[in-house]
Amino acid sequence: MNLESGVSVIICCYNSAFRIEKTLKNLAFQNINGNFKCEIIVVNNASIDDTEKVVNQVWEECGNPYPLKIYFEVSPGLAFARKCGVKNARYSYSVFCDDDNWLAPDYLSKVFQIFKKSNKKIGVIGGASTPV
Repeated sequence: MNLESGVSVIICCYNSAFRIEKTLKNLAFQNINGNFKCEIIVVNNASIDDTEKVVNQVWEECGNPYPLKIYFEVSPGLAFARKCGVKNARYSYSVFCDDDNWLAPDYLSKVFQIFKKSNKKIGVIGGASTPV
């Protein structure tokens, strides 16, 4: 698989309508400064609430800073949702973000730089997060 250079942020959701707003607003204002391409992938993992509606509303309110795609995964479970997100990722690096976390304002920029500077294949990068 030959993917374009950039970061795909994958958020797996199950009935997340009441908690995803702040997470999306936080992602909308990451300090990317045009240094790399970014997309948000929301995987709706068999939710029965208004997760998709809330996601679309919030992202529009934030000015659609970069592409956002929503996929519906019928098989319940985080592993299925993550697999769906990775399968549909457009960019070479994937970052998993929980639906109730805020990433530091420069988290994506730092992760991208670490990936780009590394001579080795990095399987996972983690870091501290602040639950909302």
